Amino acid sequence: IVFFHGGGFVLGDLDSHDVVCRRLADGARCRVISIAYRLAPENTFPSAHDDAYASWQWITNHADILGFDTDRLAVAGDSAGGNLAAFLCQETNRNGIAMPAFQLLCYPLVQFADIEDSKLSFQEGGFFISQNMFNYFRDAYIQKSDDRMDPRVSPLFATSESFHGLPPAHVILCGWDPLRHEGQAYADKLAAHGVPVTVKDHAGMVHGFMNLTGVSVPARDAIQNAGKTVGLALGAPVAN
Repeated sequence: IVFFHGGGFVLGDLDSHDVVCRRLADGARCRVISIAYRLAPENTFPSAHDDAYASWQWITNHADILGFDTDRLAVAGDSAGGNLAAFLCQETNRNGIAMPAFQLLCYPLVQFADIEDSKLSFQEGGFFISQNMFNYFRDAYIQKSDDRMDPRVSPLFATSESFHGLPPAHVILCGWDPLRHEGQAYADKLAAHGVPVTVKDHAGMVHGFMNLTGVSVPARDAIQNAGKTVGLALGAPVAN
């Protein structure tokens, strides 16, 4: 599993998501490669997306060294990392190179035009992401307003051709998350283009809840179950 951490393209690193990756690996019975990509505001769009694409090419070109089967590689990510995972599937599809076999999108950011217009509830606006924080992340990473609709950073708005033939997906949503509706819309768009997709909605969870495993048993269980879904899709060995 090639994993991309979240953080709005500004925050996060290998350490911030190490526990998430370890639990995902355990649930999936798969190895996980976690990618450290360049962050804003020092590195603006498309730096993170270029790094994601370059990392995928390097991994697939060095499968013999790493010991991976290129036909059994998945991509995964949470929030902005989910954006990179979705982008990578679309970009490899557009360029006609080896695509991931599966995509795990955890409460993904799939458009950077604007946060949902409806008034946010206290739960949606009070944890991990808010209107002001969304705007800060967007403006730190994207310097030109016209680039907000670029399909690389807003894969929800990509053309139909970019969706046809994408790998199967599992989309994780949170009930208390301003990105929930766009995540559901992305899952619906995948399904409308014939892509096998499943959705797990954690109704009582907030955006970024997978980083709360130290205090939340449901968060630990959610990662474990997400890992099992990926492992099953890749044909990983079943735990005893």
